[in-house]
Amino acid sequence: MFISWYWLLVIALFIAVYIHALKRSCKAYRQEREALQKGYQRMSNELQKLKGLKQGE
Repeated sequence: MFISWYWLLVIALFIAVYIHALKRSCKAYRQEREALQKGYQRMSNELQKLKGLKQGE
């Protein structure tokens, strides 16, 4: 069974686009996760400050 060269080109292009989409998705997920961790850390620090103020009373 012979596959024409243009089908191989189409398959290679499809794979390249798919890998590019995966990389973009992973990058966006990583940035979102880092933003959530940063927000959680900020909230945690504020709660620690509030606990410290209440204990100081």
